[in-house]
Amino acid sequence: MPAGTMPGPSAAINADGGSGTATGLVGREVVTAVCARGHRPRALLRSPDRASALPLGADVEVVVGDLDDRSSLAAALEGVDAAFLTTPHDEREDELGLAFLAACEHAEVSRLVLSTAIHPDSSNRRVRDAIFWVMGRIGPHYAAKYRVEAAVRDSHLDTVVLQPTNFYQNDLLWRTELLAGSYPQPLGAKGANRVDCRDIGEAAARGLLGELEGGAYPLVGPATQLSGPRSAAVWSTVLGRQVTYAGDDLDVWEQAVGERMAPRARADFRATYGLIQRFGLSANARQLDATRTALGREPRDYEAFVRETVEGWSS
Repeated sequence: MPAGTMPGPSAAINADGGSGTATGLVGREVVTAVCARGHRPRALLRSPDRASALPLGADVEVVVGDLDDRSSLAAALEGVDAAFLTTPHDEREDELGLAFLAACEHAEVSRLVLSTAIHPDSSNRRVRDAIFWVMGRIGPHYAAKYRVEAAVRDSHLDTVVLQPTNFYQNDLLWRTELLAGSYPQPLGAKGANRVDCRDIGEAAARGLLGELEGGAYPLVGPATQLSGPRSAAVWSTVLGRQVTYAGDDLDVWEQAVGERMAPRARADFRATYGLIQRFGLSANARQLDATRTALGREPRDYEAFVRETVEGWSS
């Protein structure tokens, strides 16, 4: 256990990267949830300057390093009981994720918690591999995540795999546009089930600290699907003024997002929105029950998230 940690399991968190609209979007919530349980996690950051993105006032041990640097991974994992990984939007996403898995195995970490992406699933390995193959053909930008997930689930480590759907917090990138009356996320008419990143952090903390049994857990929200127009309507209700859906044009979206996203993340998001517009992204009762198990409670509601966000902006 690293010096200075609270009694109980210690955790190393890859808190500087991964999916979402801003660096550390998921990792930050994992740090928050672990700290709330009275533990001092160790966070792997690419630069000391990035510590400012960690939760304000959180007692965190920072290790500077990179998923591409084996020595920094060894330092980050030395003496910890459990580790958390979410892979970055990167051309070498699978290679970096597999390097972290190998480092966990070498360090004899007791448990690895991986946050990946929602998909159909099976406890049968052959069926699961077939699902990964099909899903990788439908959405090639997810293939690297599936390769990492397959390796983690086949590892000898005790693992928890979280499979979250689209994030509520993706809306936060668009504060200026939302306050000006436009909802820019091109979720289409079919829409997507969506989840609060704080729920991902909560489930990850439960996994890291042994409150969850090993296995795979889809993480979904209570609303079956939130379309672009429906999401805009929720913002209209909360803001008390009209917010209009900006439409499905992905070229317009990409031009609007500009440099707010790195090129690879921008390409991945565009591809995901295209799939959502074409197929939709729903959640079923089994996935919702699994989410309740992962959280020990009901998942957070989208309108409640929007209300809390607007209140925070006002204050």
